[in-house]
Amino acid sequence: MGKWIEQSLGSLIVEEKKSTIQVQGASNYGGYLFFTSGDNVLVHDEFLVDGEKLFLATGGKANIKFYNGKAAYSTDTYVIGSEKASTLYLYYYLLNQIDFINSNLFTGSGLKHLQKNDFKKLRFTLPEDKPEQTHIAQILSTADKAIAQTEALIAKYHRIKTGLMQDLLTKGIDEHGNIRSEQTHRFKTEKGLRVPEEWEVKELDAVCKKISDGAHQGVVFDDQKDVPFLFVSCIKPNQILWENCAWIGFDNYLIVSKGKEPVRGMVLYSVVGSYGNAVTVEIDELFTFQRHIAFLIPDEKSLSSEFLTLFLNSEKGKRNADDLATGNAQKTITLTALRTFLIPLPKPDEQKRIFQKVKAASDLVRDNQKHLSKLQSLKTGLMQDLLSGKVRVKIKEETLVNP
Repeated sequence: MGKWIEQSLGSLIVEEKKSTIQVQGASNYGGYLFFTSGDNVLVHDEFLVDGEKLFLATGGKANIKFYNGKAAYSTDTYVIGSEKASTLYLYYYLLNQIDFINSNLFTGSGLKHLQKNDFKKLRFTLPEDKPEQTHIAQILSTADKAIAQTEALIAKYHRIKTGLMQDLLTKGIDEHGNIRSEQTHRFKTEKGLRVPEEWEVKELDAVCKKISDGAHQGVVFDDQKDVPFLFVSCIKPNQILWENCAWIGFDNYLIVSKGKEPVRGMVLYSVVGSYGNAVTVEIDELFTFQRHIAFLIPDEKSLSSEFLTLFLNSEKGKRNADDLATGNAQKTITLTALRTFLIPLPKPDEQKRIFQKVKAASDLVRDNQKHLSKLQSLKTGLMQDLLSGKVRVKIKEETLVNP
């Protein structure tokens, strides 16, 4: 294996000339990518450079893009390439140093600007052999492609889930497992909602055993960490952020939670500030919560906790919440208003089928998000190991044989 050498960035790069094209000069139908200091990539009808180049922001904050091909760029974009080193390798090296560049090489009292002279003085070690640089860059590029593909899958499954929820919560699933349509099934309008003929439309007060809210007063926070105390910021769609909670003592819990004790299947619902988020309680441990969080205990004979949470978190549920919220500085859904919340009501067995369909779509999103997290961690580890020389890559030696 070849040795690693220390170099200044300036000794390796070739600077392209400054562009005279303003961002406003981008075209709507150009044939070449047009890079700017921002995140957006536009198009232009003429190109300024060709080949492997790095496009860096010069104002605001550090931003680095790599592109191989013909492209144009704005006047506030700094463009460099390299003949002595792999440009893609330099891209990953600089990407690994993005926080340092942003904190130390962007200066100014107003809009901060990249100090190019200091930027070119950056020193780092890299493989002396360009093929090794290229191989390292290709490994990291492969990881990037896997990340991009997984992100695209997540976006696709999100769209599928959103469309599926819209259909299932307005049309449902018939006894044959098919989503109903107006052409093949009977529908009706009840209380302003268009629903299948088999469904009902009810106010939440009619299908819940209890609707109330959390502790109003007397809460004493305690470092003993006996019982978690949830704030409205802890409630997200289908998720409780336990890391955002405070703590109270057990004796205080017995006082402030009287009549509001959490039970499995209870639905927590944010009603003040960041209102409209619902989550089903799926644990048996003790906890309590502030008054800005309502709780609903559905009558399982007619409404399941899972279906209630699903509807409250849906686009239709969010629109209903917006209609019910009042106030200027801080929007609030009162308990009186919440009790009048209209919900379309399939039979319990259909509610279960609807929930299972949406859960399957949600599981696809969740599984791919977990995979994405693993890929991102893998890439971070690879960058740390490969760009430091801690882990070396083997280059297959080509043997030239004279005829």
